[in-house]
Formats: sequence, C-alpha cells, structure tokens
Amino acid sequence: MRTNRRAKVSVVIPVYGVEKYIERCVRTLFGQTLDDMEFIFVNDCTPDCSIDLLCSVLEEFPQRKEQVRIINQPHNMGAAKAREVGIKAATGEYIIHCDSDDWVDCDMYRQMYEKAKADNLDYVICRSVCYTDGINHTLITDTISDNREQFIEDMLHSKTTVSLCSRLVKAATYQSDRIMIPCGHMMEDRAYSIQIAYFSKSYGYVEGPLYYYFQHGDSVCGRKDEALLVRNFKDAAENMVVIEKFFKREGVYPRYSKALCQAEFVVMGFLMPLLEKSNKYRNMWMNTFPKAVKAIWRSPMIGFSLKVKSFLIYTGICPVIYRLKRIILVWQK
Repeated sequence: MRTNRRAKVSVVIPVYGVEKYIERCVRTLFGQTLDDMEFIFVNDCTPDCSIDLLCSVLEEFPQRKEQVRIINQPHNMGAAKAREVGIKAATGEYIIHCDSDDWVDCDMYRQMYEKAKADNLDYVICRSVCYTDGINHTLITDTISDNREQFIEDMLHSKTTVSLCSRLVKAATYQSDRIMIPCGHMMEDRAYSIQIAYFSKSYGYVEGPLYYYFQHGDSVCGRKDEALLVRNFKDAAENMVVIEKFFKREGVYPRYSKALCQAEFVVMGFLMPLLEKSNKYRNMWMNTFPKAVKAIWRSPMIGFSLKVKSFLIYTGICPVIYRLKRIILVWQK
C-alpha cells in the first residue's frame, strides 16, 4: 500500500526501442536491496514491446507496483527530454538515472544512498563497468578529484565520468531553477554533471563497480550512419552552448574556457568520419566552434595525428588524401 513517506531514491529510466534489453534492466532495478524507492519510466513513444515487457516483469515484483510510474510522452522527444520530464516528476530525496539497455548491481542504490546520508553528501558517484558483447568488459576507473574546480575541468577534458547513471544527486539540486536544462541528446550528461558539481557543496564515491553499461551496435553511440553522426554533432554542439552560457552566467567562463575548447573539439570529432570522404560538412565543422578550431594547433591535449587530420580538413584536401590512400591500399593488394 502506498504511504505518504517520501522515497529515498527516484530512478529515471527513458524507454525507447529497448525490447531486447529492458527485461534484464528492470529485473535488476526491482530487485534492489533498498526498499523505499520510486521508479519513473518515461515512455518516449517506443515503437516496440518495451512497455509490455516492463509491465510483464513488474508482475513478478508485486511489492514494487506502487513504486512504479510510467509517463507517456505525446511524441518521440529524445532521451534528454525524457530525463527532464522524469526529473520534474521525481518525488524522492535523491535522483539518479538508468538507461534501459543497461543494468545495475542489486545493492547499488542502497550503498550510494547510505554513503550520501552517512557523510552528508550532495551527491555520490559509483564505479562502472562497460560491456560490448555481454562477456568482454572494461572496468571504468576514472580519477575523481577532491578539488571541485579540477573535477569540473576533468569532466570537460573527458578525464573522468560525466555519467548521470552513476550519480546519485539530491533532488533539490536537480530540480533547482538555476540548472540550465540541456537540449540535445548527446552530451546532456556533461551539461548536467558540470552544473551538479558546481552547485553541490560536497560529493563522494563508492569504490565497487555497481553500474553496467551495454554498448551495442544499434545504440545511438554505436551507429555510424551519416544522418545520425550529423544529428549527434548538432545535439552535442547545442549542449556545449548550454555549458558556455552557464559558465558566463556564473562568472567563471575565463577559468574554464580552455577546457571548454577541448570539449568542443571532441564534439567536432563526430563529423570527422564524414569529412574524410567529403567536404559536405566542412563549413559546419569550421564555423560551429571557431575558437576550438584555432585552439587545435596549440593544444597539448590533442595528438599530432589529429592535428594533421584537422589541418587536412581545414584546407579542404582531406577527401583527396582519403581517396589516394584507398587507391594505394587497393593497388597493394
């Protein structure tokens, strides 16, 4: 029976096209050792049987039924909007996200919540494992700096985690009107995580790997078709603008401007596979982040080969070099 007691943790789970994976995900969510929870599934107009499978598994966990909410979007709006909707709807003391093609350790949310309460932390990060085929995996061992400014810079440099799925955050931080809401799907986690770190007074982490990412070929990150790469670039670019505006609003842009250029160069990488073959998106690559383009040549963070490739793109001769390389490879065979 539902009580008026506030949930300890709200988990926000976007759902779209995950019928192959959602059963595994929700079993690990409903099997959590933490009892006082809220599960918010945001149905982003999934075209498959994902929601039916979710409801089927829920029948096996009757004690969780009153803790589950399914929010149906009016039309497909993307994962970033689904997260925003879930955050606004959450009533728990802390909020965390979970992608519906991943899974979690059964003790994850209890460990993170108890760490947050014991040390009076605004948010807690956990270690993660990345799977590519369900068997081979990599333990993600990012260094988490105790210095907040350095930690934010490390997030911009992609030196440490920005994942929202491994961050248990006070609901008051997420739901503050001072948070600038990310727009596109790509790198919305970075935009959120940087602001969370900026506004939080304290944070910590639990060592054991508790979250399990599953990178499969049909995921947004796994696919490499032209339309998706361009969309990913545009979405990520929008979120870089959100971060820049946030830094400027808070008066800290000079402190992070160089690191931001580095993050923008990472976004430019979405277009590089296309620019090898054609100059179709060259102007987009050069004009979206003009400061980052200028910073490429003097950045110690960018390797020599990437600088050469960037120079070839900048001069417009990259497709010629690419075709010549292909001809040589064919001739050598």
